[in-house]
Amino acid sequence: MKSPLLRQIIAGLLRCAFTLAVIIAGVHAARLCWKHYRTEPWTRDGRVNAEIVRIVPEVSGKILQLHVKDNQMVNKGDVLLTIDPESLALVLQEAEANLATRQADLSLRREQAERRKSLVNVKAISAEEHNNAVSAVAVAEAAVGAATATRDIAKLNLARTTVISAVDG
Repeated sequence: MKSPLLRQIIAGLLRCAFTLAVIIAGVHAARLCWKHYRTEPWTRDGRVNAEIVRIVPEVSGKILQLHVKDNQMVNKGDVLLTIDPESLALVLQEAEANLATRQADLSLRREQAERRKSLVNVKAISAEEHNNAVSAVAVAEAAVGAATATRDIAKLNLARTTVISAVDG
């Protein structure tokens, strides 16, 4: 037979273990309830779901006009805001002027290359000078391509001054 002291010790340990198990289960249940009510709020009447659409303009600048009010319903394609296009219009003018300069330079380089081609045929200039003229045409063509791309980017940025809604909401 077991001694009464051993029985009391075992009984005390069992009570402590049971109490500790109940506390751990209670903390775990409270944590699960907290998580459930924070991530899935509900009422008896219905559930609330909200989709947030972030609207970020692709160009920076001062907002000239805001076409919507707070919590207003908008349809896909509605104008939301207009950014001041003045500075971007000036950038476009500068890009177009740069393109015109590059095109004029290309035209001059092509004329020079054509003259040098006829001169190299009659041995009036060296082949190296003719090759330099042909290379200058290639460089001018590349400059026209870069200026065209810069102009196209400026046009795109100017068009992006009007921010439209991507979705209904």
